[in-house]
Amino acid sequence: MYKIFAVKTLYRSKVAGKPKVVDKYYNNIYDLLEERVVLVKARTFNEAIRKGEKEAVKYASFENHINPYGQKVVQEYIGGIDVFESYDEIKSNGEIYSYTQLIKSSLSNDKISDKIFGKEIKNERKLRKKFCNRRFTGITK
Repeated sequence: MYKIFAVKTLYRSKVAGKPKVVDKYYNNIYDLLEERVVLVKARTFNEAIRKGEKEAVKYASFENHINPYGQKVVQEYIGGIDVFESYDEIKSNGEIYSYTQLIKSSLSNDKISDKIFGKEIKNERKLRKKFCNRRFTGITK
């Protein structure tokens, strides 16, 4: 009998090559990390992991493009995977993924959020430009 599993995978995007043009937001400091959750139909956790990894490799292979700076953006599946089986019917506002981990009692809520979601970076939206597909930015040179 098939079940529905939520499969969370991790991806890293990097740029390759020298930029043809730069602006004040261009930098070589950041890579982009993507956490992605997809639903997979499988009979067991192991089958869900196999299907999730196969889907992750396929997804990462389609995400290479040229950024507004003329560089190739390369995405790779970094091998991180976690699987969750929902025991409830999946519906709007229903849980599709849950993960728990042990943390030190002394860790503040802000530090926990920073660890999981990352710290907010000033001008983050503009700094992400180097990962954008230039076809969607209106910049063609």
